[in-house]
Amino acid sequence: MVLAGGCASGTTYRVGEGNTTSWIAAFSFGLTAWATKKGLFAPILGWISGYTVKVPSNSSLYVADKAGNVGPTLATLIHVNPWIVMVIFAVLLLLYLVLTKTTQRPESKLKWWVIALLLLPIAMFGFWSSYRSGRLYGLGITGGWINIFQSFTTGVHLNWEGAEVLAVIIGGLIAALINNEFKFRIPKRGVTYLQTFIGGALLGFGAVFGGGCNIGHFFTGIPQLALSSIIAGVFFILGNWFMAWIMYQRRS
Repeated sequence: MVLAGGCASGTTYRVGEGNTTSWIAAFSFGLTAWATKKGLFAPILGWISGYTVKVPSNSSLYVADKAGNVGPTLATLIHVNPWIVMVIFAVLLLLYLVLTKTTQRPESKLKWWVIALLLLPIAMFGFWSSYRSGRLYGLGITGGWINIFQSFTTGVHLNWEGAEVLAVIIGGLIAALINNEFKFRIPKRGVTYLQTFIGGALLGFGAVFGGGCNIGHFFTGIPQLALSSIIAGVFFILGNWFMAWIMYQRRS
């Protein structure tokens, strides 16, 4: 994410803002994600998929397979109703949010809590609409880029997630135009394009190999208390901190 200049979603909406480095990152992200899911690197994904763990579902809230199994969650781990774990988890997150302080940053046009409240119905709509289409998952970015590449190269129809990614790009464009922020941004150093290409490629491989990008894990997996998404989220944060330290803070 740090090398690419943005996460999966950040790179996607910046495409609509005219950021040329994001164009490069998005291209390598989608291409490598597709190669990992369906092409050259698919054997690696097939190998790691052999270690997938499933457990019996303990609630109708989870979408189980034909055998009644689901991926392990906090609720299945301690064998309690997921609503109980969800409430405790939500309270702990709220306490962390309210009781901790962060560095001062320029205020955006919307307060953070307004953004959070707006994201709530968007995430809920993502679950509802994708379930209606038979996708059985919520918001995500990686699968959409894979679908877009397939649509252009093999004639596969655009699916729910592909349409979502295109909508994010269009939304970024509209918002940038409304706020007079649209601009073809070109880096001062040409080597930045190589950096974002490599970063995007690693982003695409990591998102598929790790079972999802930051949006898929944070907005879909963690709300379902999935252990895989919680672990992925922790290492997303650690990985970003480490790379940011290497690139920007090590010499300071």
